[in-house]
Amino acid sequence: MKKRILVIDDDITILQALQMTFEDEGYEVEASPNGKPVESINGYQPNVVLLDIMLAGEDGRKLAKKIRSKFPDKPTIIIISAMADAKESALKSGADHFVAKPFDLDHIVELADQACNGG
Repeated sequence: MKKRILVIDDDITILQALQMTFEDEGYEVEASPNGKPVESINGYQPNVVLLDIMLAGEDGRKLAKKIRSKFPDKPTIIIISAMADAKESALKSGADHFVAKPFDLDHIVELADQACNGG
């Protein structure tokens, strides 16, 4: 099974770092600086959506709610944020995991791998 991840972050440096990391780990990566790919998520069918809470013009929690309402069981949603106190609201929005910035890339890859392997 192909490992697919949709990464949404408006910080281009973080977006590129995440994209390169996941490509190096064998993932097919769709990367976006905004939430527009959420509308076409069904066609892409990612195993994991990794998104930031603070996006230019959009709240990642709202995107997580949209994704979860359209796809109740999949994909696994991981929200990242510099706001460490946002964990509760992130999980209430439908995220499966919350990771505070600065984050450990290995930890995020581990969470994504678990999702892809049914864990």
